[in-house]
Amino acid sequence: MNPYEILGVSPNASNEEIKSAYRKLVKQHHPDVTEGENSESKIRLINEAYDILSDPLRRQVYDGQVTNEVVQYEESPQEVYRREYIQRKREEEQKRKVNKVARERVVYRIVRIVNVPIFAFVVMLIADKFLPQKVYHEVAELGWQTRYGGTRRSPGELFSFMQTEHFVISVPDDFHVDYIYYAKQKEALAISVTPIFKVPTAVAYSRDPNHTVDVRRTIYTQYFPWHYLLAISSLFVMTQKEYSKLAYSLCFLPALFLAVVLLIMF
Repeated sequence: MNPYEILGVSPNASNEEIKSAYRKLVKQHHPDVTEGENSESKIRLINEAYDILSDPLRRQVYDGQVTNEVVQYEESPQEVYRREYIQRKREEEQKRKVNKVARERVVYRIVRIVNVPIFAFVVMLIADKFLPQKVYHEVAELGWQTRYGGTRRSPGELFSFMQTEHFVISVPDDFHVDYIYYAKQKEALAISVTPIFKVPTAVAYSRDPNHTVDVRRTIYTQYFPWHYLLAISSLFVMTQKEYSKLAYSLCFLPALFLAVVLLIMF
């Protein structure tokens, strides 16, 4: 083993040149960057070469062996133990990193498989918004108001709700207030509902179907487009076939966004 050739430096290289070459090779052959079983053995050779050339006495001994010059040098037992301990810890750390990357690769493959039905779900969700909707004519049986987001400084936002036989819908306050809940002959509401997931999107009085108001607090009327974020993140994971640190870090986002979407829907 020629440590100069392994690190790619000349026999006259300075300590800074040796250190720079070592860092460059470690970064180049790191298990996170280089795949395969040879990466671990390559890192071991690089570490051994650097151990020799970074120690002035060991480098002197090696140079003496190469040039047939006799150099008297004998390591103390403490120095031998220290060097072997450092080398062992370095190898253990490299092995730990290799095992960690291997586990992450397995998890990433599993998450990508799970992501397929998630992507199918979000495609159906987006399509549901634009497909022709069905109109239900139902009578409101109950109405109430609830305040959300209240703090010490702010009372929060007031939301009005109306409950029919099959739906609970959030409507503007005046729409809720104008409805007569205790009339003998209650007025029907025309409720537009998506065809797949049965999400109410709009409501109107049957007497005035042209005056339609949007149903609030649904997946399609949230201020933040969670369903579109779910689609983008899911599509990103599906297109990243090869493992990488970035892909692994982001592969759990679709599951997180799916939980938010389901919470809003149900």
